[in-house]
Amino acid sequence: MKRKFYLKPARRNRLILLSFTVLFLIFTACGKEKPDEDILVKVYVENLIVEEKYTVNADSILSRKKAVFSKYKITQQDFEEALKNYSDDLKKWESFFKKANAYLDNLKKNNIIN
Repeated sequence: MKRKFYLKPARRNRLILLSFTVLFLIFTACGKEKPDEDILVKVYVENLIVEEKYTVNADSILSRKKAVFSKYKITQQDFEEALKNYSDDLKKWESFFKKANAYLDNLKKNNIIN
């Protein structure tokens, strides 16, 4: 006696695979928000200040930089990726450095740094 449905593919396997694929795409597309430019400017300037202030002690530089990143709730990888994206676009790059200079001037004006 021959089996009637022996070679019939199972439909639910396709449905499960399709649903996992859709969920994966949704989660990867909505995963990370791009950091705000103002936050990037502040992190950049404050990291430069840390590097200038603690040039003698490398351990202090690392711990202070970690403190800056945690203060603005951004990871170093996200910061570096965002700077790379800014460096690819000349207008964004110029705008970034204008804001960085303005923030640095503001810190000097308020006597936060010398």
